[in-house]
Amino acid sequence: MCQVHGEDDIILDSLVPSISSGAGRKCVKCNENVAIIMIGTNGTFCELCFEKHFTHKFRASMGRNPVVRNGEKVAIAFSGGSNSAALINLVKEGLSNNAARKLKFKAGIIFVDESSIYPHIDGMNNKLEEVRDLMIDSGFPYHVIKLEEVLNVDDINIEITSGMATTSKSMMIHEIIHSSLTLTAKQELLYRLRCRLLSYKATQLGYNHVFLGETSTRLAVNILSNVALGRGFHLAQDTGFTDGERHQKIGCDLLRPLRDVTTKEVVMYNTLHKVKTVFFPNMATKQSNMSSIQNLTESFVFGLVAGFPSTETTVYRTSNKIKGVKFVEGNAKTISTTKFCSLCLGVMDTHSSNSKASAKADLYYSETLCKGLLGSSVESSVDGGKNSSTELRSKTEGSLCYSCLATQKETQSSAKDYLAKLAIKSVQDGDEKEICEKLNDVL
Repeated sequence: MCQVHGEDDIILDSLVPSISSGAGRKCVKCNENVAIIMIGTNGTFCELCFEKHFTHKFRASMGRNPVVRNGEKVAIAFSGGSNSAALINLVKEGLSNNAARKLKFKAGIIFVDESSIYPHIDGMNNKLEEVRDLMIDSGFPYHVIKLEEVLNVDDINIEITSGMATTSKSMMIHEIIHSSLTLTAKQELLYRLRCRLLSYKATQLGYNHVFLGETSTRLAVNILSNVALGRGFHLAQDTGFTDGERHQKIGCDLLRPLRDVTTKEVVMYNTLHKVKTVFFPNMATKQSNMSSIQNLTESFVFGLVAGFPSTETTVYRTSNKIKGVKFVEGNAKTISTTKFCSLCLGVMDTHSSNSKASAKADLYYSETLCKGLLGSSVESSVDGGKNSSTELRSKTEGSLCYSCLATQKETQSSAKDYLAKLAIKSVQDGDEKEICEKLNDVL
């Protein structure tokens, strides 16, 4: 449950036939044993060479990005799915005494319990017990946190409209997610809240970093879907090895050590090592390809990969060439003067030297035209009018990036209330910070 799309478990069956496509051919590495898997178009590997190749990709990814230092604590975000299960096994082998080059950090496991937003799924308690058993068997310290704890990050309460007498946190988070009008908005909102919670709770539990189980296959889908959602400005943070300074305001950074391996390789690795997984149905399960932008993009990419295996690598490698806003390490002034989105915590992309020509102004203009409102209302929203409604909207929506602003347009009641309070709190914190900085300059 720690990944937005259930870690590709739904597509594993479609990948199994292609795993044996290298059968009968020699391994390109040792040129002796029979190959068991074909990677790309010509890369055939036997069992022993494949394990070395897979492990090398994991270690090389961390070697090229030396973010984790010796002795630091790393939390592995476990969802029960194949990607995070393989990641736990890789770390476990790397920390064992038999490892050729033993990893130098300490590891733990964090599992996000999302049962509050899926109250009608049969056998949920049994699945949670299976996950707990897998975490115990790993030998690592583990922590089970509930999704509704994300409301404690900013200490926000909302009014629910279900008519129930009690207003528990679980009911609040259920209302926030399911009050979104489209599946696209639900998936996007859930992913951002999950990342927010992982970063915050990991820091509280004493961890320095969080490992996510996102592979190159998942990142290829995320790249295209993020562009379609208006997150092109944040691609470097959403698909890079590290998210940079994104979550520094609330917790630790999120890392992607499996970003160089494909889902097909993960399936074979889990098969050879008999790694156990637990499947949790989510809101995208049994939905059509046209039900959301994420599902449609996923179907498009997997359809291309079936005929052209290098597609995912080509799309994924593109993200390595994209450079986002980069801060000078140790330059607190640069970081403090940069504005971040109150929901996704990415660098704001709605500020423009010409406010009338910004994407945000175009969004307001299109929305107003669709509602049939012309004249003063449009000019007021674009030119920054000082009426009460425009001023309130500028305070709340002014702290959201373009994509999160579009997501807010697809929400109602509880979700809109939560985003508004989150934005207002962000504005208040920014005002307090600005006042403190001015006082420091005076003193």
